[in-house]
Amino acid sequence: MDKILARVNAGEDIIITHRYRQPVKLSLVGDNDSNKKELAGLKAFDAHKKIHPNKHKTADLKKIYKDHLEEKYGAR
Repeated sequence: MDKILARVNAGEDIIITHRYRQPVKLSLVGDNDSNKKELAGLKAFDAHKKIHPNKHKTADLKKIYKDHLEEKYGAR
C-alpha cells in the first residue's frame, strides 16, 4: 500500500478495477491536470488519440496490406 500511495503522491493517477464493480481512481485531492503523469500500460494506449490517414478510411483491407508490403519490401 505504501508503494501505491507513493506513486499517487508523485502525481500518478491509478485506476483500480475489480470484476462486477465500478472502477476506482486514486489521485491527489485538489491536484491540477498539469502536474499529473500519464497513465501507464493499456490505459495510456487507449487514451492516446488514434490517427488514421484519409486514404485508409475507405480502402479495402487487402489493398492496404498489399500496398504496405510493397512500400516496406519493394515487392510487386
